[in-house]
Amino acid sequence: AIIVLVYILIYQQIENYLLSPRVTAHTMELHPAVAFGSVIAGASLFGATGAFLALPATATLQSALSVYVRRHEVVESELTEEPPPPPPKKEGWAIRLANRARRTPNGPTT
Repeated sequence: AIIVLVYILIYQQIENYLLSPRVTAHTMELHPAVAFGSVIAGASLFGATGAFLALPATATLQSALSVYVRRHEVVESELTEEPPPPPPKKEGWAIRLANRARRTPNGPTT
């Protein structure tokens, strides 16, 4: 009886945490991570009943939000392209020497 109980518990955990989120993600169009997270949250908040009802509740919430929340796609155009970076400045030898003198901690040496 103990071996059967252990087998049932192990099988139930594998089914709940590995198989069920993937199947419901396919049938309810939920991302597997969302399905897994909702099962964990439902189980931690409401126990076994919460874990059982978490996926339908999440799918219902997602479908309700998709009706009322507007999603916009980014259209590729000239306005969405990033401008090229500016070319590096070319400094003359006098400016480089003056900048180097400013960077030394003791000031310019003579």
